Amino acid sequence: MGNNASFLKKDFIIGSPLNIKNALWDSISHCQKIEVKDTKKTLRKNYLIFIKNFPSKSQSTVQYITCQKAIQNLKLFRHPYILEYVYSVVMPTQILLVTEDAKDLTSSLISLSGFDVLTGVYHILEALVFLETKAGMRHNSVCLENIFVLKNCHWVLGGLEYAAKIEDSQNVPKTDIKGYGSILEFCFRAMISIMSEESKDCMEDLLFKINNDEILTFDEIYNKYQNAFSNNLVIIENFVMNLPLKTTTEKETFFSQIINDLKTIPNQIIGERLLKSFFNPFMRLEPLAHNGFYDHLFKSAEDGGILTLTNYKMYLIPALINEFNVYEIGKRIFLLNYFDIYIKYLDSIIIEKDILPQLQIGLKDIDEEIVSKTYKALGSLVNLVGVELVTGNKPKKLFADGRLRNINSSFEDNYLHQLKCNKETSYDDKSIVSNIEENNVKKNIEITENTTTIDLSNIDKNVDLYNVQKDKKVDSLITSKFDIVSKSSTPPEPPEIDYFADMEPEIEAGPTLDDILMQRAAIEGIILNKDSNNGKVSSKFAISMTETDETLAEDAWLSDSEDLLKNVRQNG
Repeated sequence: MGNNASFLKKDFIIGSPLNIKNALWDSISHCQKIEVKDTKKTLRKNYLIFIKNFPSKSQSTVQYITCQKAIQNLKLFRHPYILEYVYSVVMPTQILLVTEDAKDLTSSLISLSGFDVLTGVYHILEALVFLETKAGMRHNSVCLENIFVLKNCHWVLGGLEYAAKIEDSQNVPKTDIKGYGSILEFCFRAMISIMSEESKDCMEDLLFKINNDEILTFDEIYNKYQNAFSNNLVIIENFVMNLPLKTTTEKETFFSQIINDLKTIPNQIIGERLLKSFFNPFMRLEPLAHNGFYDHLFKSAEDGGILTLTNYKMYLIPALINEFNVYEIGKRIFLLNYFDIYIKYLDSIIIEKDILPQLQIGLKDIDEEIVSKTYKALGSLVNLVGVELVTGNKPKKLFADGRLRNINSSFEDNYLHQLKCNKETSYDDKSIVSNIEENNVKKNIEITENTTTIDLSNIDKNVDLYNVQKDKKVDSLITSKFDIVSKSSTPPEPPEIDYFADMEPEIEAGPTLDDILMQRAAIEGIILNKDSNNGKVSSKFAISMTETDETLAEDAWLSDSEDLLKNVRQNG
């Protein structure tokens, strides 16, 4: 035991004492455990230490035995609302008891809300019912000095040094009942503000019966006076704690009302007392809890959730970071399922320092669901912290935009103006070509002095032929101008192929006799006049033919032009 004592003194630093008077222990103080890591000492966790000193040879005294009994009872009776045993050292001259860290009720009551107080007295009642019904024990020392308040504002019952079995107890049951009644009266003013009229009436009736010794057991109080302690905080805590024992109908009713019930509880109480229970495995594995409850829990009150943004950052974000540090498959999948909802409330420093390293660890796991959901979560971080921080690579542009150019009104105006200019230019070109061609005609048509008569019909034909050719040239010029514009807008249509063009014979009319005579006469310098009536050469120049020489005559004027001219001269 001496080794244990030296170990305790070496690894614990005793702090300030509690502001309570205890008849058994010399001092009840806060203490901190020292952890040595890499030759460095760090203070880790806070505890509560009970110290009792004895003179030598005091092992047989009542106080020495009572202190040992306190240690044994705390080791034996484990309940959520009974002070938790941690460590102890028993020596001939000193007994040390280390428990979870807590504060005394009398000094903590001022800082507690009505919800905390009403729920606290109910939890003490549950601890006393446990001792009475499950352990078969009486506490025998129920008073304010033996009530402790934990950091999360839960109340726990201590002072089990006088606890004894019911059949061995010398005190009558009303001793503990009276003590509990005094606690209710002390706390009544603090909790009356959040109690309904029904709860107030029920609590007053309970206090009246306790003072008149009409109640003999804690189990009777627990079963008959539930309405006196009824509030949403108690209902939610008890239901979540006993969730596996509830029926489907009870669960449906509970989860349909839990959002509205939570909104009646202060955010601070939710953050300090309920958040931890909302992350327990029973809640995470309950399908009905995922039908909207967690969606509201992970949103801020400004977005339709439960906690205000200030309390969200104070309570929920640290809880989420702690959950990410636990490497359990179900818990990690649960966090990743709601990642898109709560991640927007975390600042970039927390994401970079606490969240990203945990996500990178998740990518290395063999569980396919964790890996796939982790990649999805990383995608949600790109818009929040940037590509470089998420991927670890400096981004660069590798893809083209591939967007169509916008045709705005200015482009359309410029395009139409260009078409108008091209059209005016084509008309100017047409007038220029017309002037050039007319000048050429004037130069080509000249009347010589040696010519006595002019063939007006041939002149008219030449002028008409020129006009047709001139129009074709102008049209081709205009067409070529517009072809340039049309080629820039639409591709030309391919020409149609006439597969029967080479099968049609080309028949061209030959010159008439009058044309031949006129051409030959012009060569010889002879002027021939056409009849004014029919425009033909006079009949006196016709070739005389006989019926016997008909065939010969038909070929003569075609084969020998010299004979024809000779005949013309003779008859002329």
